[in-house]
This record gives sequence, structure tokens and C-alpha cells, in this order.
Amino acid sequence: GCPGSVDYSGTLSTVSITASDPTAIKGGDGGAFTITRTDGDQSQPLEVYFTVGGTADGDDYDSIGSSAVIPAYEESVDVNVIPDGPSGGLGLYESTVTVTLDTNPGYLVGSPETATVSIYDLSVSPPPPVQVAVWA
Repeated sequence: GCPGSVDYSGTLSTVSITASDPTAIKGGDGGAFTITRTDGDQSQPLEVYFTVGGTADGDDYDSIGSSAVIPAYEESVDVNVIPDGPSGGLGLYESTVTVTLDTNPGYLVGSPETATVSIYDLSVSPPPPVQVAVWA
């Protein structure tokens, strides 16, 4: 083919996403998503596009962009969520980063197509637990 062209001969890869490390702590441990491909030509790298949402904002974690590349001969790639910014920034004990895989002609989107990592700010008190009354 032409230089820079992509050969989609054969079956397309099916991609899915999981929160392989669903918990991040501000000032501490990060979280991670893992994007995995099955089927298709794994001898080529595969760029997977996604949309980022959730309640966390850009001050809560380093940008993860809008795509990730699964390297040639690899089945998955990790997208790391690195908590950022000062503790107590939003005043939220828990905020979320949700990633949803975008459709693309280069691959099929499988299940699950959405995953969430929670960022905890331990400088903020957690909300009180919900009390459940049990009547005898």
C-alpha cells in the first residue's frame, strides 16, 4: 500500500477497557485503565480513541489525552491516572475519571466500553454513611 496507509486485511480487533487499578489517592497512589484488544492483526500497533468524563477536573489529575496506542505484538496498553494538584482542591472526598471508548473504522468496540477510576482526597472527610433502619 501507500506509505502511511494501514492494512486492515482480515478481521478487525475488538477493544475493551477495564479499570485495572480503580483507586487513586491524591498525594499518593495512582490509578489505571487497561485497554485490551482481541482478534485482528496484532503485528501492528493499534491506536484506540476515547472520551474522558467524570466528576474530576483537570486540576485533579494529569491529562490522559484522547487516545492510546497498543504496541505491535501486545494485547493491551495501560492508561495511568496520576492524581495532581493540591489536596482539598475541589473539596470532594471522591471524584471520578470515566473513560468511554470511541467507535473507529480501525477496530470494533467490545464490552466493557466504559470504565471508571475514583480519585480520593484523604484531606477531605468522607460523607457520612447512609443509615438503613431495619424494623423488627
